Amino acid sequence: MRVLGVDPGSATTGFGVVERQASALRFVAAGTIRTRVGEPMPDRLLTIYRGLLAVIDEHAPQVMSLERNFVARNVQSAFRIGEARAAAMLAAARSGGNMVPPMIDAAMAEATLGAICGTLREEWGSYAEAPAF
Repeated sequence: MRVLGVDPGSATTGFGVVERQASALRFVAAGTIRTRVGEPMPDRLLTIYRGLLAVIDEHAPQVMSLERNFVARNVQSAFRIGEARAAAMLAAARSGGNMVPPMIDAAMAEATLGAICGTLREEWGSYAEAPAF
């Protein structure tokens, strides 16, 4: 099973693709989708949506897993993350309906995202240094 993990954000959305082979996870790809600061929010959400559609087209995941929001101290930041999550969910739905977040149990989703985040940190040190899509 191929899984697309997404860490949504209005400025930078991180993504990673892993493939489950028996009991192991194999790294496939990772990167970021960056939006322009100061651009109207609808345009930023469209960038995230189109970027994720391109990732889905290229890597053909069967499942998308979205990282959960952390408790935000700033209500506006929480709203922006929610909007980015919605753009990701729309991309999953638009890709043919074969991806509904999450289609896998919570434990596997968390393990998958953990593997993706760990790989991103190992490869680039942080999401900010990951190659932009």
